[in-house]
Formats: sequence, C-alpha cells, structure tokens
Amino acid sequence: MLKQATFALLASAALVAAAPANATIVFTTGSFAANPANGNGVTTTTDVTTTTAFALTNGTWSTTQPVAPPSNNFTTVTIPTTITLGSTLDFGALAGFGFTDPGLGTFVASSDALLATVPGLNASATWEVLGSYTPGTLFSASGTYPVSASETFSLDQTGGPGSQIAASLTFFSPAIPVPPPVTSPEPASLSLMGAALAGLGFMRRRRK
Repeated sequence: MLKQATFALLASAALVAAAPANATIVFTTGSFAANPANGNGVTTTTDVTTTTAFALTNGTWSTTQPVAPPSNNFTTVTIPTTITLGSTLDFGALAGFGFTDPGLGTFVASSDALLATVPGLNASATWEVLGSYTPGTLFSASGTYPVSASETFSLDQTGGPGSQIAASLTFFSPAIPVPPPVTSPEPASLSLMGAALAGLGFMRRRRK
C-alpha cells in the first residue's frame, strides 16, 4: 500500500510538472510582432504599391527581434521564437497567412484589406488580414474560443520598383478594425500641388 501511495504521489507530481506553467491564464487580448527569420526574405521586387502576391525564400518568421514588444496576455507566456507561414503572401487568395503552433495556438485567415500605400522611392504598402485565433496550451482551455484576430503586414521598398522589399508583421487579438484605405501622394505631386496653390494665390492678389 505504501508503495502504491508513493507511486501515486510521484505520478501526480509528474503531471503537475508537465502541465504548462501558464495554463490557468485565460486569453483575452494581446499582440506580438515578427520579422522574416535569417535566411528568409521577400524575393518579389515588383512595385510594392500594386503587387498583391509576395514570394518569400521560406515561411519562417522570427519573434526574437520584433518591431514592437509583445503586449497584454502575450507578455505572460514565452511565445515561440519562430512561427511558420506560407512561402507566398498572396493577398488575392488568402494563401500563406495562417499558422499553427501547439503552445501559441492557431490562426485561420478569412479576409484581407489594403490599408495604405505610399508610392515613390520610399514606397510602402500596409495590408491587414482578418481571421480567428484559437489559443494553444500556453493558455487556459476554459476561455471562449476562437476569438477574432488580425495580422498587419508592413511592406517597405526603398528605391522604388525593382528594389528589395522589407517585411514585418504584427499579430493582434482581438482583431484591429479595418479603416478605409489611404493612398499617400508622391512628394513630387505634393510639390506640384503646392506650386499650383501658390500660383492661384498670386493671381488672386493681382486681380485685387
């Protein structure tokens, strides 16, 4: 009997030790960022403001050197150092945006939207992918899941079409609402607009 009781205690202790340390935390909100991992990058070099599909060397993204630190519930756990997306970010077909990790959880994409573009030599495009998120074993299973989520992709192309494109993503849950798209004019266009307005002002002064 003593041996059996000792074995039961050891087994219980082993189960407690094997359980995720933060499995009691119910996920409610949080964000984390990621960049293409070493050896990964955008191979597409066409105009970032008009392109909708971006090929990558591979689908590995690193969370160890993000553009922003994790927030809220993601600060209470150790998120994986990498996540794996598809080898192509195809905003026209929603291909390559989902991820699955036993601890972190699963994201399933459902729609996307182009948020903003900036043409010219310092071109950029910002896309948002909406979907649903089911937390993994890092969080308590007693939450109400799945929850809404979004991935925001920032694509920057210094030098204009033909130049390399740098990418980063930020994951949010709940999802960030999609605002109306914004297209910023080129600096040259702004200069022409300013000159035209100045000319109109000069003509008005002469008429007076």
